[in-house]
Amino acid sequence: MEKLSTLENQCFLQTNGLGGYCTQTMAYSCTRQDAAILMRAKKAPNERINLVHRLEEQVIIDQQEYYLSSQQPKENGFEYLVDYSMKDIPNWKYQVEDITVERKMAMYPLENTTGIQYAIQNNSDHPIVFRVRPHFSFFEKGNLCQEPEVYKKVIFQKNQVRFHKEKVYFSTTGTVKKEEIMSHYSFYPHDARDGRNEEGYTCTCMCIEYCVAPHTKKVLDFLLSDKKISHTTSQEILDAYQNSKDAFLEACSFKGQEKLADQLVKSAMDFISQRDSTKSKTIIAGYPFFADWGRDTMIALPGILLSTNHLDMAKDVLKTFLQYEKKGLIPNLFPENSQEPMYNTVDAALLLFECMYLYYQKSHDIAFIQDSYSILEDILSWYKKGTDFAIYMDRDCLIHAGQGLDQVTWMDVRINDILPTPRHGKCVEINAYWYNALCIMDLFQNILGKNNREYKTLANKVKHSFVTQFWNEELGCCKDVLTDDFSIEIENQIRCNQVWALSLSFTMFDPEKELRILQTIEKHLYTPFGLRTLSPEDPDFHPKYEGNQFNRDMAYHQGTIWPYPLGAYYRAYLRIHQYGPEAISYVKEQLNILEHIFQEGCINQICEVYDGEKPTRSKGCFAQAWSVSEILRVYEVILERGRVC
Repeated sequence: MEKLSTLENQCFLQTNGLGGYCTQTMAYSCTRQDAAILMRAKKAPNERINLVHRLEEQVIIDQQEYYLSSQQPKENGFEYLVDYSMKDIPNWKYQVEDITVERKMAMYPLENTTGIQYAIQNNSDHPIVFRVRPHFSFFEKGNLCQEPEVYKKVIFQKNQVRFHKEKVYFSTTGTVKKEEIMSHYSFYPHDARDGRNEEGYTCTCMCIEYCVAPHTKKVLDFLLSDKKISHTTSQEILDAYQNSKDAFLEACSFKGQEKLADQLVKSAMDFISQRDSTKSKTIIAGYPFFADWGRDTMIALPGILLSTNHLDMAKDVLKTFLQYEKKGLIPNLFPENSQEPMYNTVDAALLLFECMYLYYQKSHDIAFIQDSYSILEDILSWYKKGTDFAIYMDRDCLIHAGQGLDQVTWMDVRINDILPTPRHGKCVEINAYWYNALCIMDLFQNILGKNNREYKTLANKVKHSFVTQFWNEELGCCKDVLTDDFSIEIENQIRCNQVWALSLSFTMFDPEKELRILQTIEKHLYTPFGLRTLSPEDPDFHPKYEGNQFNRDMAYHQGTIWPYPLGAYYRAYLRIHQYGPEAISYVKEQLNILEHIFQEGCINQICEVYDGEKPTRSKGCFAQAWSVSEILRVYEVILERGRVC
């Protein structure tokens, strides 16, 4: 079982640009109810239906059945797995006696279509049968069937399987056989580990059989879709998926300079999706659990779209959020129905300024800045006079945010009326964003030929208050939050949020203080896998992120390691050390550790979180947009300077 455990701790992810996806473990099993061969985006990107959960596969030799699929509690195909690889397309190789089977699969871009290709080599003296049996779900993502009798209403037709209004179309070069409708129980060890529902049911009603003569190699195609299939072979789908990945990388200015950077660029593509409700592009925050959120999008956009040089997509995303600005805030969540967007974030609108500035640096699109200027003015005006969620500029010109049970920074966990990480008041990163936004606005008004010194004057006042009030001389770092109740314990907690006071386009501290902050972060928070959210020396530190939802939420920002702040740390490190050869060499050396990260969890992706004490196994979302984005930005800094060490 050690081999199974290892294989089930690795998975692959393919997405279709609509929010739909395909993911299985390298054991070819589902360890989560969110896994699917064909996760349909019913309405892009977040209304998703798990149409085909997995495929049961068998080789039949002299009436003896051998599984190639692996699913607890009974399928053991991992025992016959002799090799596997994952570049852009997963590839498994099995050996059963004298039979070799190679499996590849891919999703067709911008379609809810998955193609599976089997290359079957029969080196024996007897004919063999290869059988594939699709396990259908038809339930919403993350919620497999719990009452198996409902599948009695499944209907099998010539080229489709239907359950209520959901349909799966299929085509194959094998022989299709109708079977009795059967419900199948599965156990999901990763869901069990996380305190989620660990059991679920799928149904089967058909199989595909393919006969292979002695000493013959044949290819079996199996295509699955939510609409009538227009593709002729699985190879067509494999090629289309590969070509889309290659084309995305081709646009990147630093392609070909570093293997890990190239792979990260391709991984970035997995998070880009169409959004039906706004008719624009968006960025999925993470797979398999998350939707597209405003804060996450503003953090992820610079790496996912700007570092990869997809400026038109970046502009499309920015225009959408600007369009939906309301009372100085931009949406944190776009609903999938007629409900209004949710605006419960203080940082997204301020981060929008950084995205706009970084976009302008690459595009020199003055017209876009001109068209957006009045909205940007409106945002800053509302932050000054006050808006929802107790967001307002205080007399010291710093931004206050949060009250009651509102959690409006990225450390936003709330469990009923429990706030594991209360940060009501003036938060360090929010005010770093505020200063940065004012400086950017001053730059924009100069570019546009306006004569408004208001933003520069206010920025200077913010800088004075920030440096005076947030600096902690004793600890050599920033206070995390100036709290409403003057809680010294909370204010002086050493957290990763101060790293953004060092990494934005415009910063406030002098070089000596910046270096001391960096050294404090390194001492208390830094790991090659990410930054801890709280110092291990703090009594509130949680060493592990595990257990049920309550336990995980209590640890989420209380020491748990997040890869995404690592990007800000490295960029700050490089800038503070003036991009010298030794600094670049050090960061490059640390980035090489990503090779291990890429082969653990979701292959070629970077996860959401790790345990705060020992970051040995990825947790949370196995693929997180801002984790990938921030490391990509570090590679861009190094590689664009032509200093690969």
